Amino acid sequence: MKRFLIETMIFAVALFLLLEGVFRAVIPACRMPFTGIESTFSLMSYASSAGMTGRYTFGRLAEIQSQWRINNQGWNSNIDYRPSAERTHPVIAVVGDSFIEALHVDADKNVAAVLQRLTGNRYDVYSFGMSAMPLSHLLQMTRYISTMFDPDIIVYIVGSRSVVFSDPKSLFFKLTYSNGIFTESPPAGYHPSRLRRIAAYSAVVRYFTYNLGIERSAFFRRPAPQMVIRTEVGKKVSAGEKEKRIRYQEDLKRRTILQDRLIDYVIGAVQKLNGERRQIYVTTAVHRRMYKSGKPESDTAAEQFQHACTQHGIPFLNMADPIYAWYTAHHKRLDFAVNRHWSESGHQAMAEIIYAELVKQGMIEENVR
Repeated sequence: MKRFLIETMIFAVALFLLLEGVFRAVIPACRMPFTGIESTFSLMSYASSAGMTGRYTFGRLAEIQSQWRINNQGWNSNIDYRPSAERTHPVIAVVGDSFIEALHVDADKNVAAVLQRLTGNRYDVYSFGMSAMPLSHLLQMTRYISTMFDPDIIVYIVGSRSVVFSDPKSLFFKLTYSNGIFTESPPAGYHPSRLRRIAAYSAVVRYFTYNLGIERSAFFRRPAPQMVIRTEVGKKVSAGEKEKRIRYQEDLKRRTILQDRLIDYVIGAVQKLNGERRQIYVTTAVHRRMYKSGKPESDTAAEQFQHACTQHGIPFLNMADPIYAWYTAHHKRLDFAVNRHWSESGHQAMAEIIYAELVKQGMIEENVR
C-alpha cells in the first residue's frame, strides 16, 4: 500500500510537471495582471509596475492571444500616463468596462491606441477600463481622472452591461437608492489572497482557471434576459403560471423605472463633476447578427442613455448604425468566434467611429493626412 501511494505521488508530480510544460510552451496559459487599489481614490486598477507585461490567452487551445502592458498608473495601456502639469499634448480619456480594458488584444492595438494614431498623435488617449465596471463607479472614476490627469475630453462607453445592481462584495463604488435619494458608498477593503497569488505562478492553475473558465469574470455573469410572454394558440396556462408572469412583468417595470433614475442621476452627477469639460456617451451594439443577415441591434439600454443625455444636453452616440456601415465596407469580423469581446478589427472600427464623432461634434480637429 505504501509503495502504491509513493508511486501515485510520483506519477501525480510527473504529470503536473508535464502539464506545466505544455501550458507554458505548447498551449500557453493565460497570465492576468494582479489587482491593485489606487490609494487616494480607492479605485480598483492593477498593481502598477511601469512597463510590466504579460500574455493573455483565452480558450481551450489558447485561440486568443495578446500582450498586455500595465503602465505607471496601473492601467492596461501601451503608454504611461502623465499628470496635467507634465503633459505636452491634450488628453482624451476613454472610460468603460472590459471592452476598454482590452486584455484580448495587444496593448498597442486597442481602441485608445488606435484613436491616438487617428488623431495624428496630436492627442494622448488614456484608457481607463476594468471588467464589469458598473455605472455607479463612473462618479469616482471621473473624480480620479479629473484630479490626476485633467483631460480635455472624456468618452464614456456604457450600456446594459453597466446598468446592473452592484454586488455588495465587489471592489466598485456603489449607489444605494432609498426614498428617492441615491447614496454613494465606497467598496469594501481589498485584501489580496497570498495563496491565490502564489498559485497564479502555476501555468496549470491559470489554464484551468482562466482558459477553461472555471473562474469567469463578472462580464460572463449576465443578468437574466427580459422575459417575453408568448402564449401559443390553444395552449392552456395555469393560474399559477399567469400570476408568476404578471409578477415578473411588474418587477421588470419597476426595475426599468429604477434604471431610468439611475442613468439620469449618474449622467447628471458626472456632468457636474466635469463642469465645462467636453464629454460624450457611447453605447455599442449587439452586432453578431450582422455575420448572418440584418443590421445589428442597439444596446438594450441605448434609448435610456440617449434620453438622459438629451435631457442634460450631452452628446450621445449609438454605434449600431455606424458599426453596420463599417462592417459593410470592410467585411471584417468585429469580435472573436470564441468570445464576445472586440478583436483587433473591432477596436479599429470603434476607434474610427469615435474619432469621426469627435470631429463631427467639434471636439477635435480632423487630422488631414
